[in-house]
Amino acid sequence: MISATERSHVLPLKEWRFEDQGASGIAIFPERESWARIPKEYNSNDYLALVCCPACMTTCVLSPLVQEIDHLGHVTPGFACVNPECTYSCDLWLDKWNNKPLYAMAVQQKGEIAIYYTNASCQAEARMHLGAAAKNSEIVSIGPAIGFFVQDKEGKVLSAD
Repeated sequence: MISATERSHVLPLKEWRFEDQGASGIAIFPERESWARIPKEYNSNDYLALVCCPACMTTCVLSPLVQEIDHLGHVTPGFACVNPECTYSCDLWLDKWNNKPLYAMAVQQKGEIAIYYTNASCQAEARMHLGAAAKNSEIVSIGPAIGFFVQDKEGKVLSAD
């Protein structure tokens, strides 16, 4: 479980399309604001993942020579777009990095709200992961970091969790 920063961004896992272009390589068709696993047949350099920059839509490769991705899907030292015309950077999290959804947990501690992330299959499991962080604290909310939210007829926001 790791605390988030103000500039945290969580990207959903999506299936991207890859086309073999023969001698000229492969064509990659990213899904907007998402990340993808690289198919083994195209990953001769053991790259970690592909990211579609949330700002400019450039496809960026996460390489073990530059970044690490922990068991929660937290990318360190962070994400910075490789497009020289784009200045976007953030603290990046990859939803479903270890095949479980990423949960965000808001906890009030000494008057401050802290956001923690963990992988869990449900809210109860996420709450269990809070452990010591929940001691002497008030849990404000726990829910999927990437969710399905809609408004009902009365304008209330509903979640599918």
